[in-house]
Amino acid sequence: MTVLPSGVKLWAIGREGSWYKVTLCQALDGWIGASNIRELDAGVTLDTARLTDMSVSAQDDVTRVLFYLTDRVPFRIRQSVFPAQLKVDLFRCAAAQEAIHQFPGTVAVRPLPPQQLASDWAEITLDLTNAHQTGYRAYFSSSGHLIVDIKGPFASASVAGKRVAIDPGHGGPDSGAVGPTGLCEKDANLAISMALRQELLSAGAEVFMTRERDVAVGPGGSRGAELEARVAASKAAKADLFISVHNNAVGSGNAAKAYGTETYYWTPMSYLPAVTIQEAVVAALGTRDRFVGWQRFYVMRETDCPRVLVECAFVSNPQEEQKLRAPLFLHQASRGIFEGIRAYFAAAVQPPSVTPAVPQIELLPTPLVGPKG
Repeated sequence: MTVLPSGVKLWAIGREGSWYKVTLCQALDGWIGASNIRELDAGVTLDTARLTDMSVSAQDDVTRVLFYLTDRVPFRIRQSVFPAQLKVDLFRCAAAQEAIHQFPGTVAVRPLPPQQLASDWAEITLDLTNAHQTGYRAYFSSSGHLIVDIKGPFASASVAGKRVAIDPGHGGPDSGAVGPTGLCEKDANLAISMALRQELLSAGAEVFMTRERDVAVGPGGSRGAELEARVAASKAAKADLFISVHNNAVGSGNAAKAYGTETYYWTPMSYLPAVTIQEAVVAALGTRDRFVGWQRFYVMRETDCPRVLVECAFVSNPQEEQKLRAPLFLHQASRGIFEGIRAYFAAAVQPPSVTPAVPQIELLPTPLVGPKG
């Protein structure tokens, strides 16, 4: 549903095992793991906070929207690409602001007056002039005010000058899928990623790799720590685009019947690069065009930039496993991803011509989920 940033106070209204049921506002409840909360004394009061003012200012390469709050409150940001908007929900909050201050150089972001959806739920719509959004970051300042930093549109359609983060899936003790004759997915992922790196460098891009050899990225070996390390490393790169490179495996059933290419996205702004990369990889490899999927993969749930995960082929399929052993096929896969990236950057500076069926919702990275997961 949303994240609960550090320092936010909530009423717990129930517990089931290791999960607390908490109230976001009168209309919405959620669940959070007990390990993520600290119980307060029974005498602690919890009043409705107030949104007193808002400002929009230019800060380096972002437009900063500052929400002046009397207390840290739980919030949710929902992204829409048609129309181009961010909707900021402030829970346990009443809008009582005196003004909205919009400073010079911020025409790309226009905040609308807050709407009070309930006595403790305020919604603020941020209209954006850039239909193809490039990322944002939301956090609390040291004084407890909410900051939303919104990245601007790309300056050009060229790959040159863009920052691309490449994440070769798996690595080290995590082999990923293993094919019928023993090909490890992690090796194919790395080979494609390193070739993609060279393609991008040759085109003038800046490239950041989460790994460049057969190693784990995170400490300790746990899956959670590994995924978090990949996210942290990619966010530190301040990328314009994040690509996680994988090869697929059938979960059950006949492995020979599962073949082809899939590409996944999570945030609405990631739909366009997912489509362009899927089309280009299928064209380059001649594989079956399975689908573009909306999926809640951990490394894609950040909002700093568009994020895509591509499954080039099925390592579990005997025929496609053999192709993945061939250097030419690996190079064609990298070339396909590169062409998809190039098509995305070219399209991202053009006005949209078709409204795609994109889920109009944005979930922040650590969702509240129920006891069943």
